[in-house]
Amino acid sequence: MKTQIKKYPFNEGDDYWTVENGVLECSCWDDVSEEMFDVNPNGIYYYIEGNLIAMTKLHSQDNATGERTFISQLVCAGTHQFRTHK
Repeated sequence: MKTQIKKYPFNEGDDYWTVENGVLECSCWDDVSEEMFDVNPNGIYYYIEGNLIAMTKLHSQDNATGERTFISQLVCAGTHQFRTHK
């Protein structure tokens, strides 16, 4: 498990996944992602680190400074295939 202090869980252009209504959704972090995060900062976000699937979530927020602490940890390791449907 690792902890990071930053404003958002990802940088612009980073790929990430969320589970929305039971469906795994892939997105690319951008200004719209930041707006959505500001409305609901308590979501769980998934990302690929090497060949590993990890998750990150907001752990705490300092309202005076605006600094946010995120906790990240591995979810599973190995080779995974993601399927998408239309």
